[in-house]
Amino acid sequence: EDDVAAAGRMVSLLKMIGFKKVFDVAFAADLVTYEEAHEFVERLEKGVKLPQFTSCCPAWVKFAEQYYPEYIDNLSSVKSPQMALGAIIKRFYAKEIGVDPKDIVLVSIMPCTAKKFEAEREEFNGDVDIVLTTREVVKIIKSTGIDIRMVEPEPFDRPFGLSSQSGLSFGKSGGVLGSVANVINELIGIKNIETKQISEGVRLTTIELSNGKVVKGMVVFGLGNTRKIVDSIKVGELDVDIVEVMACNYGCIGGGGQPYPNDSRTREKRARILREVQSIDVLISPTENFHMLQLYEKYLNKPLSHESHEVIHTHYKHRRRVQEEEIDILPLPEESEDKVKVSVCLGTSCYSKGSYEILEKLISVANKEEWARNLEIKGTFCVENCGKAPNVVVNDIIVSEATIEKVKEVALNELRRTKGDSSVSKSNV
Repeated sequence: EDDVAAAGRMVSLLKMIGFKKVFDVAFAADLVTYEEAHEFVERLEKGVKLPQFTSCCPAWVKFAEQYYPEYIDNLSSVKSPQMALGAIIKRFYAKEIGVDPKDIVLVSIMPCTAKKFEAEREEFNGDVDIVLTTREVVKIIKSTGIDIRMVEPEPFDRPFGLSSQSGLSFGKSGGVLGSVANVINELIGIKNIETKQISEGVRLTTIELSNGKVVKGMVVFGLGNTRKIVDSIKVGELDVDIVEVMACNYGCIGGGGQPYPNDSRTREKRARILREVQSIDVLISPTENFHMLQLYEKYLNKPLSHESHEVIHTHYKHRRRVQEEEIDILPLPEESEDKVKVSVCLGTSCYSKGSYEILEKLISVANKEEWARNLEIKGTFCVENCGKAPNVVVNDIIVSEATIEKVKEVALNELRRTKGDSSVSKSNV
């Protein structure tokens, strides 16, 4: 149901069932935006680590670590709002209230199942103890027998209960880039912003700054769209300065941990309600959030300071299960013409489904059959297609659920293509 007071009712209910304090993660979104905007301006001025990719979506971060490790340094090093707030509470708030951080159990309520993985990353030192999805919280509420619609709303607890419209907008696609733009407007000034819808889930935003520079930003949701955008950047077809990525359609409002239904119509409705809640907020930019600015004054010094890096920044790492290096098994000289490269995956899944037997048969074919003397055979690991193991890559063609017959067929076709000769005999295949 449409209820702009739903968050306040949730605060009351959570206290009824035993929570001592309830804070708003949108406060931390203000903090993250403020830090990330300064980070972007610094990169823009130095011309380094561009485009800057947002890092508040843990599914996207893990995707980048696994599939695009060459862009790890381009990710914003600022933690997500969930983890930034966890760090602030455990390091500073605990001291202020005279409680040992070990005695605080911090439960985060999120629309995203990937937030559970994020909270367990070793880089975050257990700052968030438990992550519950919104769907799990709905089940808890139902088990109490309390009708939340009848609960009187109350505000989030201070000092982490105040947020701006920018912080609230993190929940929907475009919100992070819009929030960063709000801070940039305060830092440099913005003359004009234009947004163009490129396709479903992809928008291009052009920002003309007061100093004459033009910033191009992309807003992307869905990892399929993201792969296309990153690939375009990789080959030089797309030149942008900052990219906001959300793994889920429409952003966090469409997260995998949200209650059902979670279809497009429901997500659009959530976006509308979020805009209505935003419109009530008197603060527009994170730069207007007094409690956030006070946090810098007391503990963080200034954006990008040593103190802020210690607490609200992190690092990322390559997460491919194995590196991409291949093992030469039957190599051919580099200058060999018309060679066809055949790489047999020897990763766990493929190996267990017979890839090593295919490799042995392939070696036998290459040693005995005339047509196969141009095959260069290699071993590789994990072509990220484990569900259709065993996998063999012939040049750039992935042969899934491979058999020696299928591999020979594709290899022969590739050999014909490279030679431009349809007379290559198939008599031995």
